[in-house]
Amino acid sequence: MADTFLLQVTQQRIHRTIGNMKGEKRIFDNSRLVCCKIKFSCHPPFGLNSCAIQGCTEVVASLIILHLSGATKKGTEKQTTSEGQKPVQCGTWTKYAEGGIFTSPNYPNKYPPDRECIYIIEAAPRQCIELHFDEKYSVEPSWECKFDHIEVRDGPFGFSPIIGRFCGQQNPPMIKSSGRFLWIKFFADGELESMGFSARYNFTPDPDFKDLGVLKPLPVCEFEMGGPEGIVESVQIVKEGKASDMEAVDCKWYIRAPPRSKIYLRFLDYEMQNSNECKRNFVAVYDGSSSVEDLKAKFCSTVANDVMLRTGLGVIRMWADEGSRNSRFQMLFTSFQEHMLTTMECHFWTRKTSIEWWDHIVMQVWDDDQWLQNFRMRKATFTGLCEELAPTLQHKDTRLRAALTVEKRVAIEVLKLASPNSYLLVANQFGVGKSTIGIMLLQLCRAINRILLRRSVTPGNVHDIVDGFAQMCFPNCGGAIDGTHIPILAPAHLASEYVNQKGYFSMVLQVLVDHLGSFIDINAGWPGKVHDICIFRNTGLFRKLQAGTLFSDQEITIGEVEMPFVILGDPAYPLMPWLMKPYTGSLDSSKERFNNRLRRCRKTVDCAFVRLKGCWHSLYGKLDLADDSIPAVISVCCTLHNICKGKGEQFTQAWKSEVQHLEAEFEQPENRAIRGAQRWATRIRVALREQFKAESHQ
Repeated sequence: MADTFLLQVTQQRIHRTIGNMKGEKRIFDNSRLVCCKIKFSCHPPFGLNSCAIQGCTEVVASLIILHLSGATKKGTEKQTTSEGQKPVQCGTWTKYAEGGIFTSPNYPNKYPPDRECIYIIEAAPRQCIELHFDEKYSVEPSWECKFDHIEVRDGPFGFSPIIGRFCGQQNPPMIKSSGRFLWIKFFADGELESMGFSARYNFTPDPDFKDLGVLKPLPVCEFEMGGPEGIVESVQIVKEGKASDMEAVDCKWYIRAPPRSKIYLRFLDYEMQNSNECKRNFVAVYDGSSSVEDLKAKFCSTVANDVMLRTGLGVIRMWADEGSRNSRFQMLFTSFQEHMLTTMECHFWTRKTSIEWWDHIVMQVWDDDQWLQNFRMRKATFTGLCEELAPTLQHKDTRLRAALTVEKRVAIEVLKLASPNSYLLVANQFGVGKSTIGIMLLQLCRAINRILLRRSVTPGNVHDIVDGFAQMCFPNCGGAIDGTHIPILAPAHLASEYVNQKGYFSMVLQVLVDHLGSFIDINAGWPGKVHDICIFRNTGLFRKLQAGTLFSDQEITIGEVEMPFVILGDPAYPLMPWLMKPYTGSLDSSKERFNNRLRRCRKTVDCAFVRLKGCWHSLYGKLDLADDSIPAVISVCCTLHNICKGKGEQFTQAWKSEVQHLEAEFEQPENRAIRGAQRWATRIRVALREQFKAESHQ
């Protein structure tokens, strides 16, 4: 008998239940009183996308969380928002057997402000996903798409490898996943809304398996488990006759704990025959249902960690192709109940804290020199920063405790960014909890990146920049570009991609600076293994320079060659009409003279990095944050760099010495030089070289 789905979309929650009524699927939308019946047949575990749908040609439902899963066992779906929680409307989702269509909220009308929507698409094993955006497309344009944007990642998680970030009026090109998943995020800030997007997707065979020819259907392989504890193991597949030891399998174990219990999973044995080849074999753990949005962990390497589930329903999934049937696992599951605190026990999780140092010493006694040494800015600059952030960071008092002031919130996180101290040391200094530091750091990052980043990291007056570089003897120059590696802890996923040439884990920060060493453009977050030119070609800065929209159209004549505004890079960057780089190889006196002038101008970016890292030592402290949060912290440090520089804050020699010491520990990798250049770019560089030679003889 075919599974039956009941999907109920209301203004307060999505509640999905599955019964065993024959051959019928109903989808209800109470807010619009719509009901559609679909006759279908499914073959688990492929989900709805493998169903042969007949009757209604499409189903459209307003979604609260946009990826609704396909066929699953009875009782495995969960309520996706808690009782009383206001839902977030995220457009529409239309599903077919071969793919589907989803849209931004209100499409084709303007999407609402302050919205973040996550879309997760899952294909069947040995399939990939092709994603196409409709030409009727508009997302607020911004530098590097830092504000309203669509972000696409190659995998099921927000930390999966990024494919691209998109905004503006031009719809993104066709996107194809390397595996079974695509993770898409649509983000809208509080201002400047646009039409949004409509995207369609379809499933295609994975080219990695094209040599296998036509594949046999997978056997149905599901198990029901329950009780206070038990053993889940892969040998059950053959023992219980679900499949032979030569067939590819996609098996699921549904573990149901007693009422009001949770589940702890401990691996007793684990080995993947084709280690690190997730397309061929893996063990996955789901928390609450077998839907992709409930994926808790996925293991395909040499190690599998214990997993704590927050619900009473766990789903274990094992995929192994025909050449991976020696993969195995054994897992112990244990059900437990958490102790519930009563109102009489509330006083145990509040504790006395000390406010003496901040309230009575820092705020009342410290002079500007002490503020500068500890917070990298004088008190006046700090006060101005707090005034800018107050509308976002101000919290209300509760019956249990008074809220921290905006000044204290900002001071805690600025001190954390400026010092290598641990969360615990900073927490004790201000008399707050250790976990509070991490939470408030992310809140401050969101506030600064939303309110101050756009105003602070900007080209400013281009003519002043050009005049500044002209005084360094390089004409028509709009900035200097370079990258630096920020040390990080080993990421939980794809760690090898973050190991740079010097052997440590890092993320790359690429910047464009003006003649004073202020950041004009920043891009942070690429893995340390990626070459500078690859990063550069995938940035909005490159596209703007290529299109000639970064600077105003002002060309000068050098000799007989027209020269646009240019930026200056090192040998790792390509020679372009708008990007000059030094000569390499054998150098005559004129080439050496050209290189010296270019090098003199590029010192501005070196000095900017020294000041950035000297002020904000957390960039060398291997931040204990999720991988996708680290770029936001780097952006905040760059923003604070520009604010402090604009306010005339001093940079001490002691901080510079500290940077030199840290650089010795984390040596910067050297990217190899890039050869080849456009003819126009070569002519510009030759004309500049000859002009510099003539000037030297005057």
